[in-house]
Amino acid sequence: MFELKVGSSTYPLKWGFWAMREFTRQTGKTTQDYFNMLGDGQAILDNIETLLHIAAKYANPALQVSVQEVCEWIDGSGGIIGNAQINGFIQYIVGTHIVNASEKPAEPTEEEKKS
Repeated sequence: MFELKVGSSTYPLKWGFWAMREFTRQTGKTTQDYFNMLGDGQAILDNIETLLHIAAKYANPALQVSVQEVCEWIDGSGGIIGNAQINGFIQYIVGTHIVNASEKPAEPTEEEKKS
């Protein structure tokens, strides 16, 4: 979960497989297009309001928020260029897709070994 702070308000944002699939559905992009976009700063900027909107709805499905309101969050949090929060959100999205190969898998518990 990521939190976007705008003035005195905080908006929880969630990203994962469902959000990725919703993004590709809404934009008509393929999964490959999506992953290519994550490595292209201009493409991310072109889609940031959609990414934020989906992440907000995933974090809180009952939230009634428009894309216009999400754009106001961007403005209220410092704009689009050089905004540490927006950059942090993008890093959060990318991080949801990265597996740390240096981490060893958890050892099974004694209970799990028996089954």
